[in-house]
Amino acid sequence: MAEIVDFKVYNHEGIETMSLETGQKFRVWMKIEFYDEVKNPAVGIMIRNPQGQNLLGIHSYHERRMNFGEKREGDVLCVSLESVMILNPDNYTLSLGIADVESDYDFKSIDVRNNVAVIPVYGKQVFFGLIDNPGRIIIENS
Repeated sequence: MAEIVDFKVYNHEGIETMSLETGQKFRVWMKIEFYDEVKNPAVGIMIRNPQGQNLLGIHSYHERRMNFGEKREGDVLCVSLESVMILNPDNYTLSLGIADVESDYDFKSIDVRNNVAVIPVYGKQVFFGLIDNPGRIIIENS
């Protein structure tokens, strides 16, 4: 029905790369070719830790309710998914997917590329926890 035929990862400077920096914007671009009718295509990415836990995802339907319109044989969809890398330094995996979605719980996965790339995240030398938390500490004298 449809296939992810290409993908690229871009850093906050718009440079194609597989390494991302903690706290910086990034973008994953996908090219999808359709071989049959797909009524409501939805695309998404998932970044997982080495243990396979879902840590950072972006999904066009579940989060944004985007509608790309019905696609037919021969159609091509190029889409970018953007976010900020909130994960602290480590090696993570990137998965890509496309589905035909009726509702949150009624969908058909069409093409899923699990762990299609390793994404090394770099940045802070010392950190506490999994997420890059830009929290503040305020000292108050009473």
